[in-house]
Amino acid sequence: MSYAHDFNLTRITGTLFALTKSHKFLLDLEINSYSIETIQGFFKHIYFNPAAMQKIFTIAQVTFKEMIRQPVYSIIVYLAMILIYGSPWFSMFTLLNSLKLVRDMGLATIMLASLFIAAFSASGLVYKEIENKTAITIMSKPIFRMQFVIGKYLGLLAGMVIAVTQLTLILILTIRLGVPETAQFVIDKPVVYSLNFLLIFCIFWSALINYFFERPFTSTLITTFFILLVIVFCFVAFVNPSFQPQQFGTGMELGLLKAGILIFLAMAIITSIALIGSIRFNMLANLIFCFAVFFITMTSDYFFGRFADTNIICKAIYAIIPNLQFFWVADAFLQNNTIPSAYVTITLAYSGLCIVTAVVMSWVLFSERELA
Repeated sequence: MSYAHDFNLTRITGTLFALTKSHKFLLDLEINSYSIETIQGFFKHIYFNPAAMQKIFTIAQVTFKEMIRQPVYSIIVYLAMILIYGSPWFSMFTLLNSLKLVRDMGLATIMLASLFIAAFSASGLVYKEIENKTAITIMSKPIFRMQFVIGKYLGLLAGMVIAVTQLTLILILTIRLGVPETAQFVIDKPVVYSLNFLLIFCIFWSALINYFFERPFTSTLITTFFILLVIVFCFVAFVNPSFQPQQFGTGMELGLLKAGILIFLAMAIITSIALIGSIRFNMLANLIFCFAVFFITMTSDYFFGRFADTNIICKAIYAIIPNLQFFWVADAFLQNNTIPSAYVTITLAYSGLCIVTAVVMSWVLFSERELA
């Protein structure tokens, strides 16, 4: 299996080097009167104290609930869903390669929508808490700052799981629906009927829950739609366009699930970068920061990779900066190739290294930030 961007072991070595340097930097500092013993005690409590893990889980749970309650989260998710679901009608005039265009538009929409969600949510849930002095109340309790940072990141990551999963399932169903290129086009009734009914039902259900029980409309809509979408997806996978039973997944590009996982891993890295920016920047500045990082990490092969063999500075930058091109596999579908599970596993390890480095950097910045 060959991709346009082969996985470079030098990049992993560079990330490991940056991660090691970050830990050494932390251990050489005394941050906000935290001694080395205090830092070591924190890690001891993290790994061996269930109460410490419960604090992280509580912060993550609250962050996740606040994230899906934000109107901007629902707006971005459902606008992206409409763009994906309507893409067959946008691409019907391209004649050939219509499904390729739908697939590429869908994957790009998922990635860009996730980028906006990461930037807006991180700023809204971290920067505003710091500026509004809410973080002081939280930190007045026996909570380490690292617990606060990890909890916030896990909460943001949970919201990203919901968004990417939902949009990936919509994309798979849209591709099964096909592109109406001719008058003989047959509508895939299970897909059309199920999605249209699902959207209308969830809107009315969320409105009723909001009216009678005063629960937030946006979070109810997100959770209800997500749960029912998974059920609808499984149902549609077992029936053909004529509602006849079939083998699971027949006529569906289930390989896009792996593509969705890779996009999620890429956005998990961007979310950790957005967390760094949210500690220092307001929403607009953090959005610009995230887009700048996204642009650099998506084009590092062009700006640094081609000069890595002749320029030591470009080689160092190319080795340290994350390369999100590893997670973009649209070319594999164009060549009718499958995504090996081993490739997903390697990129999972790679993204994990990048995320740990970014979270540690967030801790450094947050530890130096005055909350009072």
